[in-house]
Amino acid sequence: MSARISSSSSRHGEIDRLSDLDPRVAPNLAALFHPSLYPGAGSSLRFTQLELAYLVGLSRQRVNKALRVLQKRRLIRIEYGGVRVLELDALRHYRG
Repeated sequence: MSARISSSSSRHGEIDRLSDLDPRVAPNLAALFHPSLYPGAGSSLRFTQLELAYLVGLSRQRVNKALRVLQKRRLIRIEYGGVRVLELDALRHYRG
């Protein structure tokens, strides 16, 4: 019985992790647009999805999916070699 509960809670934890991908990516992405850390960056920043994946602790594939969700919500625009932030304040406060 405890094995079934453990297995069930493990699957539930996995579902929670998957559903929380976008909120993990958004604030970390917004933090990269800090005027003191990156002066002159404007609204776009160059990085690879793999670099962002390392930063947030996810796979590149999961980061790609999260970025597409953020783009669909018109918070960012995915560009070759990086992203352009369209709504920085909304990105900072994004909760999925």
